[in-house]
Amino acid sequence: MKLHCYKTLSGLLLGLALCTATLQSTVWAQEPQQEPAELYESADAVPARQPATELKAELNDFFKNNPALGQAQCGAYIKVLDSERVLYSHNGDTPLVPASNLKIVTTATALDLLGPDYRYTTELWGPPVSDKGVIQGNLYLRGNGDPTNTPPYWETPVTMYEQLASQLQKAGVRAIIGDIVADDSLFDREYYPQGWSDNYHLENYAPPVAGLSLNGNLVDVRVSGSGAVTYPSNNHFKIAYSSQGASNTAIERKHNSRTIVVRGPLSDVSREITVDNPPLFAASAFGNVLASKGIIIKGKVRLIRPLGEPAAVTNRHQYASISSPNLKELITEINQQSDNFLAEHLFKTIGASASGKGSAATGESCVKRFLQTRHISTGGLHMLDGCGLSKANTITPCQLADTLIAMAHHKYADIYYQSLASNEHGTLRYRIPGTDVHGKTGTLDHFTSLSGYVTTAGGQVVVFSMLFNKIEDISVGIDIQNRVVSMLAQYPDRL
Repeated sequence: MKLHCYKTLSGLLLGLALCTATLQSTVWAQEPQQEPAELYESADAVPARQPATELKAELNDFFKNNPALGQAQCGAYIKVLDSERVLYSHNGDTPLVPASNLKIVTTATALDLLGPDYRYTTELWGPPVSDKGVIQGNLYLRGNGDPTNTPPYWETPVTMYEQLASQLQKAGVRAIIGDIVADDSLFDREYYPQGWSDNYHLENYAPPVAGLSLNGNLVDVRVSGSGAVTYPSNNHFKIAYSSQGASNTAIERKHNSRTIVVRGPLSDVSREITVDNPPLFAASAFGNVLASKGIIIKGKVRLIRPLGEPAAVTNRHQYASISSPNLKELITEINQQSDNFLAEHLFKTIGASASGKGSAATGESCVKRFLQTRHISTGGLHMLDGCGLSKANTITPCQLADTLIAMAHHKYADIYYQSLASNEHGTLRYRIPGTDVHGKTGTLDHFTSLSGYVTTAGGQVVVFSMLFNKIEDISVGIDIQNRVVSMLAQYPDRL
């Protein structure tokens, strides 16, 4: 797909009704170059733009005069990419809840700030090992926000830890006199963003966020006739049994509790539930891996102390380091599959890269700085998370569309564009057949959104953002989104 983004180089002289301008075309990164004759044309030769009156009238019927929307709050902003002409706006500057469309600004900022080759690392630090194979002190399992310590990035949830343990063995370590310390100090310990519903706290689509994570911060509880076990193996959780309150097997955990309750008969059932303290859970599982390798641990498993201890870690010896897949792969997963867990970790990672501490506040500051440097207004933008699960998040359709336009001119434009869902990949697969669309979907209860790029029948690329809030039936909003994109795709004339 080729996008032509024309910019006037010579400038227009004020007061003249007609002038000649030299136009330079830029294309998506990695696209082949055109011949010079195709790259330049006289402003006099550009055909007069069609007013697209009928198209605007149809869009008004969708957004302004549509009784099917009821009392829903709707915002739409549609812009032609090459000319940056605003084709249509309805509440375009109104802050609305974006749902997962918020991932557009999170991933754009991350790609700009960190680059596509950025990788997370997980490390082991401690005092030098003695000649007898003993570490006289604590061993630090240091995370820097890596969310990929889980399948499909690794064969099993503990494969990375097994490799770290093997590197420790190669260094001659046979015993650790001190503690196994979970170093999660790069992020704050607000594991759940503000504004997330309490209903999310035990669900596998909304796991907690931490500087040190394992298995997507989920534990798999597996029940059989002989009892229940947790996987990956750890000493973090306790299992209690109750015959009351359930005719079928049920698996529960109260918020902030380490006790998993199995109710009802013991039958073959399993359930993934969130963990209460991700870094401690991860370190406990790592301790079990070390024990399985025959490494003796004399101390306990604990969290790093926030005052003073993190700075002391780098004065120790580094025993091992393992890297994650690159950022290009991760933002593709985020944008195509709408992965909340990866998005939240990336949101705090950009905050940490700029301020030294990952939090929702520092992540939001980075996003706003990214927009401001591209002359995009940040008025009305409010981010309590980076994935869009909070209904307290707000952004305008114009801000989303202008972010997409900014990324079309970015040095990583092609990487960003290919990371989005399409008719071939991700959450847009088969949704709007017959269109060349790349975009990001978003869905919450009574909220639906769609923003992205679509190529018209006339060969132009149109950038769009449509946000529907408090809509009684989200299928109505999704149908409107699909029909608008199809209508734009079929438009034959120059816009």
